[in-house]
Amino acid sequence: MKQRKRLTNVEWVIERFKLIRKFKDHTPRQQVIIQLLDKTELSPLEFK
Repeated sequence: MKQRKRLTNVEWVIERFKLIRKFKDHTPRQQVIIQLLDKTELSPLEFK
């Protein structure tokens, strides 16, 4: 399987929102993205 470097951006975004999720204050946009991540249960491992 190939390692695709261009997906490190996606990994970074996901890690970022995992951090944001820990905080109580969210913007509506962040809440939407967090809900999407929760639904799809994305993890960085899936992008490698």
